[in-house]
Amino acid sequence: MEERTYSQSGWGLRFVLVLVFAAIAVQVWALKTPGSMSHMVLVVSAVLLGFTLVFFTSIKVTLTGDKLVVSMGPGLVRRTLPISDIQSVSFTKVPWHSVGLKRIYKGWLYSVGVTDALDIRMVDGKRYIIGIKDAKAIGEILQDRMKMTPSNK
Repeated sequence: MEERTYSQSGWGLRFVLVLVFAAIAVQVWALKTPGSMSHMVLVVSAVLLGFTLVFFTSIKVTLTGDKLVVSMGPGLVRRTLPISDIQSVSFTKVPWHSVGLKRIYKGWLYSVGVTDALDIRMVDGKRYIIGIKDAKAIGEILQDRMKMTPSNK
């Protein structure tokens, strides 16, 4: 089976984060009191926003022969799901308030935008929602591969 990779950038999320980053930069410049507590809070906020911008505004989903790999940003946040451990795949939508990496009931949500999503239920009861624009295509391929995996028959 060939490897397939799908990726998506969260341009809306990036835009909002850059605007907030710019607002903080203007405040740091206007404050003109380096070393004060207010200055330090703004600098730390800017660093955290930069970290978020790099690590949580893009997603990549890779389907290999026997696993589904989801990674965000440059790959520091990564989850590998063996296809043999997947119980079911359905489709859902990611609402506007659920963008990013979030803990959900019995699992995790990975998303960089308001989009279609895969709702994956594992044999052990865990759940993963993966928001990506190609969710339908990925889901269909995943369901086909699940049928060919011995423990999913």
